[in-house]
Amino acid sequence: MVSTPLAVQHDGTPEVAVIASTGDQARVLRLLRTQDAALPPRWLATRMLCDHLARTLRQFGARPLRASAEAPLLADATTLHGLGRQVLRRHTVDGDATQTLTDSAGRSLWSCNAQGTVWLHAHEPPNEGGRLLAVSEQPAGGPCRQRERLQYGEPVLANRERNLAGELTTHFDNAGVMHVRSLSLGAQALETQRRLLHPQAQQPDWAVGSEDELEQPLLMTHQYDAGGALLVQVNAASVTRRMAYDISGAVAQAWMAQGAANILVLSAIQRRADGVPLAQTAGNGVVDTFAYSARSQRLTRHRTARPSDHALGALVISDLHYRYDSVGNILTLDDQGAEPAWHRNTRADGLRTYAYDTLYRLVSASGRERTPVAGTWAPGFAGSDRKGGDVWGRYTEHYSYDDGDNLTELSHNGGAGSRSRKLVVSEQSNRALPEGHDLTPDTGFLAGGLQKALADGRPLTWYADNQLRQVSLVRRPDDADDLERYYYADGGTRTRKVTTVKVADGLQTTVITYAGGCETRRRQREGRLQEQVVITEDATVRWIQTPLGAEPQQRYGFIDHLGSSSGETDALGRLVARQEYSPYGETTGSDEDIEEVNTLLQRTLRYSGKERDATGFYYYGWRYYQPEFGRWSSADPGGLIDGLNLFRMVRNNPVTLRDGTGLNPRRALSETSLDHREDGMLRQGGLEVYAYNSQALEVKNPALARNISGALQAAKEGVRFTRDVVAKILDSGGRVRGTGYMTQYFLSANGASLSFQNVETVQRVVNGLTQYLDSLTVDDVKVLNFDSEDNRLAISDRNGAVRGIFLNGAQFAGGREDSSRDLMFTIIHEASHLAMKTKDMWYTNLPAANESGDRKDYHMIDLNDIVSLVREGKRQQVPDKYARVWDGPEHEALDKAKFGGVGNRDYTVKAMMENADSVAMFVYYMNVKLGGPLNVYSREHGGLRHGSFSQLRRRASI
Repeated sequence: MVSTPLAVQHDGTPEVAVIASTGDQARVLRLLRTQDAALPPRWLATRMLCDHLARTLRQFGARPLRASAEAPLLADATTLHGLGRQVLRRHTVDGDATQTLTDSAGRSLWSCNAQGTVWLHAHEPPNEGGRLLAVSEQPAGGPCRQRERLQYGEPVLANRERNLAGELTTHFDNAGVMHVRSLSLGAQALETQRRLLHPQAQQPDWAVGSEDELEQPLLMTHQYDAGGALLVQVNAASVTRRMAYDISGAVAQAWMAQGAANILVLSAIQRRADGVPLAQTAGNGVVDTFAYSARSQRLTRHRTARPSDHALGALVISDLHYRYDSVGNILTLDDQGAEPAWHRNTRADGLRTYAYDTLYRLVSASGRERTPVAGTWAPGFAGSDRKGGDVWGRYTEHYSYDDGDNLTELSHNGGAGSRSRKLVVSEQSNRALPEGHDLTPDTGFLAGGLQKALADGRPLTWYADNQLRQVSLVRRPDDADDLERYYYADGGTRTRKVTTVKVADGLQTTVITYAGGCETRRRQREGRLQEQVVITEDATVRWIQTPLGAEPQQRYGFIDHLGSSSGETDALGRLVARQEYSPYGETTGSDEDIEEVNTLLQRTLRYSGKERDATGFYYYGWRYYQPEFGRWSSADPGGLIDGLNLFRMVRNNPVTLRDGTGLNPRRALSETSLDHREDGMLRQGGLEVYAYNSQALEVKNPALARNISGALQAAKEGVRFTRDVVAKILDSGGRVRGTGYMTQYFLSANGASLSFQNVETVQRVVNGLTQYLDSLTVDDVKVLNFDSEDNRLAISDRNGAVRGIFLNGAQFAGGREDSSRDLMFTIIHEASHLAMKTKDMWYTNLPAANESGDRKDYHMIDLNDIVSLVREGKRQQVPDKYARVWDGPEHEALDKAKFGGVGNRDYTVKAMMENADSVAMFVYYMNVKLGGPLNVYSREHGGLRHGSFSQLRRRASI
């Protein structure tokens, strides 16, 4: 556990960003201080070298990489951009080179991965909509095949009646075919039919047809209410899920049914006013209760128990207590529901402790684990155990990292024994293998960063699209190996797992199919069906169908903050399974006397709520995770989405962060927490939280949640579009389309010239804005309750102590026709504050008498806030904010120049780019005039007419 002095010492540790004159980030310095006081703090520097002429960006991590001792430094990543700033080629030392070509609309045409696999995308002609029609794949040296084919509904009566005209109706993919047979008015699937390929089938080629290898169809149906919320779902196993909602639109109850069995699986749920759950009662009577910090709103307690009035009596199953540091890292997790155990005069209870370095990497942890013991006996000793077994004992772990964020050593000390695992990291990449492996890090990976073998040497086989294909579980030199094979519909969706093992009386094959809204497990021996189990999951509830005629079983799971399955209770509320994990996901122990014996019935979702395979890997969707080494088995398919190290797991903070898909981590408890600095800022301003993030907002106001999500995405695309336009203007010397609009509206209209310096000033701001918006997620846009008289649209902390944008819920929650468009504009405005430190400037008519000097000069004034303080051209002086005010036309004419009184004409461009509204208006104007994403979004959301800017409900500025 981090001691108080160390925590105080860590507080305020700086992170420094160096910005080049071009506005690009040139260097980031992070200060590393560890628990060892004898080691001095060190600066870790990440460098970026941008060659604008060659459109190339090279990034160097904190750990120097070289092919040899005499060789020059290797860049961790080198990116080549096209004229439109799209990525053409990216080479990373971890994942090698990938290449992509797109058309003028940004649609992918051709791509090639590091293995040499080429994909071709065929689209409709632009005048027919430009929709994707087919995707072809050709491995290096292999034949070309059509892996995807898409068909769309013709505008005939039968399709119109089912809302299918112009919509995707048939999708042939790598696993089979999906038919959409009916859509709702909101484009939600009402009826779908899935047909998978046989397990023995080869990868399909839909150009020649593989329909004869398809299995029987799996049908799913859905019903939704007028707001798009799910009411009824019937899956391929004929299991029905029904949902009921309260007056706020939040789920209130849920049922699962099959045949005569109709079970209430969620009987009640209690929420706070902002939608955060306080208590929920499962169908078996087990109650989950939640408590939160009054100040930070972080989860402080999660208790799972049978109440005193339960038919089986009271029982505390799990009682998790959380304690955090000031930035939200979990310091202790205490399961006070775990029964203490004693072994060798040491007490083992449910307390887990964690400590971090200044980079928030986990450096030590403690907890409990199962320890094997021999039988004990003593006369008259009631606790004698002649058989022996496992007992709970304490353990501690320490973790070491290199400067490239590679976990290099894991030291474990506990009752089950002491051990140390060391990883050898390549000198020229972040590829690593355990010490003593037959292969080296440089020879142990395929092109693209695909690990060739497990720690013990068993081989891994990969598909051409970098997905794991096959693992040898047991190798036999004179007989067939035991194998586990995997099948996928696309990069993030596994549809089938086939395990073949040799047993005493033949060959046993277990086929697990994930399709049709259920999971089907079939076990065969020498071709004869031995057993079949069909499992339907709804949140943490498993509906298990065993052989025909047997009553379905229900299992109710209980989880921790990471979503890890801590165990299950049965339909009566009896505890049937319990399990605990180390921080990086290894199983530390289970209550084996209550564990399910039949492996087909066992839960496979374990650590972080992910499926554990026979290899010990966890399947996350896009990648497989190795818990014993705390790293991924392949390079990040998302590229640099989570930094330069493409193998590290959740930034080496597995207690606080979780990864849902294998691409990018996020805070595990972000659904219910505000940073302490956010909390302080809001309390100081007398503001209340309406919704902490998208999940809470989805419960309270689904329409606003959708508007924010759409507006944020539109803002990102619109700013990227503007960035590319400005880059083309600069690269061409003003000889491309768009120059005239920029000159007419923002330069010559204000008396400024089309100079390299002026365009570069604009580019610097737009580039910084693009970079910041790309990092912003919907959870960074929070909604607050402002005072009823407060006309502010949003607030943000320009000093950077608090991340994100805080919207005034009263201004946007009413469902106005133009709220989506205003949201988009507001997000760009506030993001410019955070990205480029822009200001809120007001261009209004000055009073007739001006004591500060010549009316043609600009003057500094202090403004406390936004619209409410600027009325009818009046100037008000209050502290904490400042702005520049120019003499100009009436402020209602928002599409007119406001710089007529400034002496230095070119200075107006610099001043304009310091104003948040001017930046947002520039982005918006260029999109409207050039048909960019914001033009499309504005016309679809808010009825914008003729690109008029006067309709924007904005502040008194251009």
